Amino acid sequence: MKAQAIKISVFLFFQMSINLLAAQPALQQTDAVHLHTGQIYQGVIIEQKPGASIRLLRGAEGDTLTLEMENIERIVKIVPAPQPATSSPSATPAMQPSRINTGLWATAVQVTAGGGDHSIAGLGVAVQRRLNNRRSWVGLGLSYFGDQNNYGPNAIALALHGSHELSSGWKGRLGALVFADLGYSMFPSGNTMYDEASQALVDPAGGLHLQTGLRFRVNVLHNAGLWFDLSYLRHSSTLRKVENDEKVGGKAWNMVALRGSVFF
Repeated sequence: MKAQAIKISVFLFFQMSINLLAAQPALQQTDAVHLHTGQIYQGVIIEQKPGASIRLLRGAEGDTLTLEMENIERIVKIVPAPQPATSSPSATPAMQPSRINTGLWATAVQVTAGGGDHSIAGLGVAVQRRLNNRRSWVGLGLSYFGDQNNYGPNAIALALHGSHELSSGWKGRLGALVFADLGYSMFPSGNTMYDEASQALVDPAGGLHLQTGLRFRVNVLHNAGLWFDLSYLRHSSTLRKVENDEKVGGKAWNMVALRGSVFF
């Protein structure tokens, strides 16, 4: 009898443990995601990309949803209280989703300095728009590059701009990107130079503009901050004689350029 009672007690102990473990998921927190449209999705956030998107696992529906941060109004964590079913669950607000660098448009004012085939200093402006993948940008830029030592021309560059973010950190405030500007270089009057190959005075005409390299982003405000670019810069041009506008060949100038930008 005593042995039988012990067996029954052990069985009841294990049964109670199993019941408690089975009930544990019901006490876990769930996330309620409120969209700007008024829709509400409930589940568990299993992945979060700061400033970009979240993935929500929905237990009842048995699926996962990817939701963009720009569409989310707020996230609320629902914590069921361990009381009888008649009591209402308590809800505590969760941390608001990241709003760092989420704007669709950005304007940048740029200052450039560099050297190689000749020394330059430049000033420019660029406007760009974020693509749907949230990590890539495209836009237009206009820049003026002034020659500093009379070995090259002054140039005005109109270029298509593209960039892609490789990584981000510190709650989305820091980022590393690759970028490229590709367009057309115009050379205003006053760039006359002596061409040794043709033994004549020549003027440079329009040609290719290329600037590409690495960009480092620092957000000071949510959608404003600084870019620091380390880049390779190339201008090319056709050359024409001053006396008769005859084309005598072409020339390219290659440089390393540092560019700082304020974006907003």
